[in-house]
Amino acid sequence: MKKIGLYIINGLVSFCALFPLKVHYFLADLLAWVFTHIFKYRRDVVMINLSRSFPQKPYEEILKIAKEFYTHLAEVMVEAIWFHRANDKKLRQTALVTCKDPTELEQSFLERPGVVVLYSHCGNWELTGGAMTYFNFNREDSPVASDDIKVVYRKVKSDLWDEFFKANRKSPVKDFKGLIESEQLLRHILKNKDKKSIYFLPIDQNPTVGAYDMGIFLNQPTKAALGPAAVASKLAYAVYFMAFDRMERGHYELEFTKICDDASTLEPYAIIRQYYDLLEAEINANPANWLWSHKRWKLRSWKPRNNK
Repeated sequence: MKKIGLYIINGLVSFCALFPLKVHYFLADLLAWVFTHIFKYRRDVVMINLSRSFPQKPYEEILKIAKEFYTHLAEVMVEAIWFHRANDKKLRQTALVTCKDPTELEQSFLERPGVVVLYSHCGNWELTGGAMTYFNFNREDSPVASDDIKVVYRKVKSDLWDEFFKANRKSPVKDFKGLIESEQLLRHILKNKDKKSIYFLPIDQNPTVGAYDMGIFLNQPTKAALGPAAVASKLAYAVYFMAFDRMERGHYELEFTKICDDASTLEPYAIIRQYYDLLEAEINANPANWLWSHKRWKLRSWKPRNNK
């Protein structure tokens, strides 16, 4: 039964993916209106998160950011559908995602035992599976091969939708084997520690296990998991922060900032703290670009920042 459902979903999405991005963005405007005015999708969560994160902003500005967020969320969804039939050629032609400059990251890949790239739910995280194309957008000499890239994801509760999203996230790269479920990450890294890899990890969601107090993030006491940083420290990997900036409709730009060249020289807490500082700067620069509908702070009651 699951296979039949998967065939039906893949068929429908494959058909929709045939249309150009302009058509998808027209549908995104309609979808954003539905999210905002009909379904009011997680409106309370969005407004509470925004109000607590930006207490200095007037209510009218919070409403404006919320409206822009729903448009962004709709764009994420339609871009993910278009991505279902994307390939190297289509990604190059549309330039939907480009890298500002991956050379420092590539140099770390050559010099260190491995690299961990920490990113977030800014931009369109569903497009990360096309990283190999983005590295090579204007050149063909990247030292990083498709097999060197590992993209970590959190399993969806529904087995049917989990299978669909796994296939969708790796669709641009034929036979891509670098998609790793988050609960299997530690086992995979330790088993393959002798092989250089670049691990892409989104770590801004509410931690399910191993939550540590990270201090203030977006005006709120925040918990986070230290696992990725602890593994990077144990194996002396380089660690980078990846910003996923929305430059305009139809174009994102990836920018890599080095957190440390050798994670064994820093405490895991210090690495994750730097990550959250960089993420907060990214969100402040473009507030609507983050996933505000996520219940990020549900592990604890809210307390405002003490500015005295």
